[in-house]
Amino acid sequence: MIEINLNNGQKLALVLVQASAEDGWRVLLPGAAKSRLFLDRTLALSYAKDWASANRPSTMRVSGAGGNFTHGWSFR
Repeated sequence: MIEINLNNGQKLALVLVQASAEDGWRVLLPGAAKSRLFLDRTLALSYAKDWASANRPSTMRVSGAGGNFTHGWSFR
């Protein structure tokens, strides 16, 4: 599970979207046994944003093919 403990005792869900040169975009969600695979970047980002928004508090991070974070959103 990908979670961050906050100072006030709440847990912040961390949603990761990662580029994969071989097969598209992977979305990793807290509590999910497997990552979700999307061939289209826009669909992967939309799915991840919707999940993060529905499971507040959460944060979403996007990493490109090199592994560096390129974008991020927070949902409080």
